[in-house]
Amino acid sequence: MELGIRQKHTRALVDTGAYYNCLNLSFANRMKIRYFLISPDKPTLVSANDGKLKVHGMTTVCVSIGGYVCDVDFLVVDDLNVNCILGLSKLKANQADVKLSDSTLTLQNGLTAVPLITRFSKSNSLRTIHAITVELLCKIQFPVRIQNTYKLQPSIVEQLPGRLNAKVGVAKIYVEPKRRTIICQIVNLSDRPITL
Repeated sequence: MELGIRQKHTRALVDTGAYYNCLNLSFANRMKIRYFLISPDKPTLVSANDGKLKVHGMTTVCVSIGGYVCDVDFLVVDDLNVNCILGLSKLKANQADVKLSDSTLTLQNGLTAVPLITRFSKSNSLRTIHAITVELLCKIQFPVRIQNTYKLQPSIVEQLPGRLNAKVGVAKIYVEPKRRTIICQIVNLSDRPITL
């Protein structure tokens, strides 16, 4: 999944087999994240292939997950294959629900949702037919085009979790399209006009 740290986006591994949240040492250094050394009785971490992982320290970092902002305590670990691991400690504390049926992670009992896999087929995406500008705090209905590679069938139009979630709300609707053009409704929740 994708999360934001210090205004930068990075991929994180949601690991229900790990208790601790971990940050890769090289990533922490690149992001200039300070960490402090922890006592000799620091936790012993083992990788998926049974190798021992070296813990360099601990830090608390403010992260953004689908617009939901929270502090996360990380162990800073050398030689991770990913920049960041979210373990059970943070998932439980934020009432997370990993939904394999639609490949999403929800936090705070569904307050926010993010895709576990950030690549979506372009054939499943709708495109605006014309450029439109939505004034601040206004809702608008406009035509969108269904991709030619998408099979016309009963479907649900909904917002993909992502960076615009805090700024744009998309009405979730059930459609039975007969043509490749349907109507979509959005609301601009930001403090300025948005052009799509």
